[in-house]
Amino acid sequence: VDTTRGTVLASVPLGDSPEAIYLSPDGKWIAAAIEENDQVLLVDTATNKVGRSIKMRGKNPEHAVWSPDGKWLYVSAEEADSVDIIDVAQGQVIKSVKVGDRPRGIGFLPDGTRAYVAAENADTVNVFDVGKHEVIARIKAGSRSNGVTVHPDGKRVYVSSGGKGTVQVIDT
Repeated sequence: VDTTRGTVLASVPLGDSPEAIYLSPDGKWIAAAIEENDQVLLVDTATNKVGRSIKMRGKNPEHAVWSPDGKWLYVSAEEADSVDIIDVAQGQVIKSVKVGDRPRGIGFLPDGTRAYVAAENADTVNVFDVGKHEVIARIKAGSRSNGVTVHPDGKRVYVSSGGKGTVQVIDT
């Protein structure tokens, strides 16, 4: 979209039911979670074409979020109760980790050492050690924990609570 003119410059076909999209840290790729066929598409921002398709292990991917260094994509698989971890250089899922019922939003600390994943029906936030791709803590959060964002200084994580209409603030 040309933000000055408010016009669409290009449209990239993604297939049925694309969910959240996220721009890579270097701005070269967009990761799009496609829930109907359980894949993540990487769109080249220079050509506006799909450059790679990556099959997920988990069913119904919702979010495909880049690590700050662009090496990893963490993908919440809503119907598998897991997070699929993609090694971007390899272009494949290297690990699936169970996180609780209906994982949704994902946020990384700015230094890339931790990722926070909300599990909506479990009312928790899973804390990942990104170096090991393992859950190291589960934090009880608000009802229907969903969206996750991290403060730029990395000291706080914010998690929306759809069941309570609030935002939970986590001291990292």
